[in-house]
Amino acid sequence: MVKKVHIANHLEIKVVKSDSVTWEVVCKQNYEGYKWRLRGRKRKLHDHFEFMDTKGPHTCVNQAISQDHFNLSSSYITEMIMDLVAADPTVSEKVLMAAIVKDVGYKPSSKKIECTHLYGKYLHTATAIDGFHHILPVAFDVVEWENVSSWTWFMERVRKTVAFRRMGVCVILDRHAGIMSAMNNTNLGWCEPYGYHRFCIGHLAANFAKQFKKEGLKKRVVEMCS
Repeated sequence: MVKKVHIANHLEIKVVKSDSVTWEVVCKQNYEGYKWRLRGRKRKLHDHFEFMDTKGPHTCVNQAISQDHFNLSSSYITEMIMDLVAADPTVSEKVLMAAIVKDVGYKPSSKKIECTHLYGKYLHTATAIDGFHHILPVAFDVVEWENVSSWTWFMERVRKTVAFRRMGVCVILDRHAGIMSAMNNTNLGWCEPYGYHRFCIGHLAANFAKQFKKEGLKKRVVEMCS
């Protein structure tokens, strides 16, 4: 909410202290002088943070802000567009950008959009294929990082809510360390004979083509794997 208010008023803030009991921000434009400050502390009475002290008012409008905004971070953007992605996981970056500009009046860089964890490695997407070779969406999540922890969290829930106790489920993924760890974790229920991990030909061929740059090799790798 603090970020939202400052973005709407063309002000920029910088966090100078953030721990389990204190959260403090100052004006980004006058960081050294601490001309404006807002401090919140966690109250034992209700176990929530409460703003206890302010030094202000904050009037340091940054005239240089025209497109992007310092406080329009990837995590903030993620919260803004989560519902759009949940409704349509294939929504384009152009549509997301338009929604952000309409909401806050600023146009974030493409890099921030990519770091919202909705594209590439930060979006876990699970699909299934039926006997007629139809691809069916099963589950997806948006995570902060693609690592052992995030893949463990995702695969645990896919097993409990989708695969249940079915045996012989073939999981086709790339060779990311987080995936390998999750598939080998005996507590998640993906070890054989419940689950069989196979590598994606597309990922394998793409990585091969990056390493050995020669026309036609990627197609030949796919043919050999098939």
